[in-house]
Amino acid sequence: MTRYCLALFCLLALFVTPIHAAVEIKPAGDARHIQSDSYTADVAADGALTSINYKGQELLKPGVGISRGAYCFSHGFVALNKIEQPDGTTIVAKADGKPSVTYAFEANAINISVANTTAAPVQFIFVLDPAFNVVGNDSGQLLKMPAKQQWGDTTWYAGDKQAHITGATAIWGPYMQNTNVVQADIGPGQTRKISVQLGDIAPADVARVKDARDGKYVEP
Repeated sequence: MTRYCLALFCLLALFVTPIHAAVEIKPAGDARHIQSDSYTADVAADGALTSINYKGQELLKPGVGISRGAYCFSHGFVALNKIEQPDGTTIVAKADGKPSVTYAFEANAINISVANTTAAPVQFIFVLDPAFNVVGNDSGQLLKMPAKQQWGDTTWYAGDKQAHITGATAIWGPYMQNTNVVQADIGPGQTRKISVQLGDIAPADVARVKDARDGKYVEP
């Protein structure tokens, strides 16, 4: 019986995928490149998340004005030049006397934790690629950007792709070059958790997103 159990355990081990196998982080100098089964991402040496590319569709737009893609902001871009990797799927960006940002990468999502250890308010900003020009709130209302709303949980649409961003406090646009912004406010001593979930548009939403892109008001 013992031999049978041992053999069965070994057989199962051949087919069990490690829990973190879907994500790989590779050093690129002082930066990091992240590869999952469905997306790639880049964390720069200054701590900014400069790319999230899902099946060929880029979510972020660095290089527009002061944009670094997704990053901490307090009277300007906040550089977090101490990059640590505590495990195989997590990156921590920090600097002395500044906030810290923890990026936890999953197969189809990125979980971001921003800890504001300073005495001043900070923001975590996403500057989105102009292709993401339709947004929906958690009640199902859809809008064509630009617009300004105090929406915390939103879903953004570009072509047949979508990005669901939770934990923010507002959206607004345009910023520059038809980009739009997701903004998360973090008060002194506070920590805010933000999530980006990537996927394809559900068939039931295709017509609604098209109507919104055509400028129609789409109710929940």
